[in-house]
Amino acid sequence: MPLVSNLNIFENIAIVMQANLNTSSSKVESYVFSLLDKFDLRHLSLSYKDELSSGERFIIKIIRASVYSDLPIV
Repeated sequence: MPLVSNLNIFENIAIVMQANLNTSSSKVESYVFSLLDKFDLRHLSLSYKDELSSGERFIIKIIRASVYSDLPIV
């Protein structure tokens, strides 16, 4: 699933959680930031996909896919 152009990186990950899980917004925020922190990408949370390198986009897609499929990221 491609990243949504008009959503920033935080929103692209959070929307998957909000759509698939009945989770409070504070838990969503905390979880999204913890995932971004694992890859040292928190600073990109307000960026849009066109502002990222192809490698950064790839990692964000993996993070989002892991949220969708409920797979752990080590």
